[in-house]
Amino acid sequence: MSRKRGRSISENRAISQTIDRLRMEGLEENRATAAAFRMFRDGELDRLIERQTEIPQKTETEVDIERQMISEMAARIRRQRRKQKLLQAQLAGLIAKIIR
Repeated sequence: MSRKRGRSISENRAISQTIDRLRMEGLEENRATAAAFRMFRDGELDRLIERQTEIPQKTETEVDIERQMISEMAARIRRQRRKQKLLQAQLAGLIAKIIR
């Protein structure tokens, strides 16, 4: 059962990273989780929380550029797939002629 109690995203991230680190050190999942939440409750994770910076929001121009790039890549992939299907059809035709 999870009870958030109004933790911020960075606090949740710090807890999650601490659980992962403790698991890599060999603790069982439930013990690592308990230890991470105890550390959070006792204020031992404050330095991890403070170090995390927010990701700046993208500008309208950056979003437009990314949309254009995605659109161009999708068009290129569609062209490649059409070309591949055409080649497969031609190959199937040649094989059918050889078999007859």
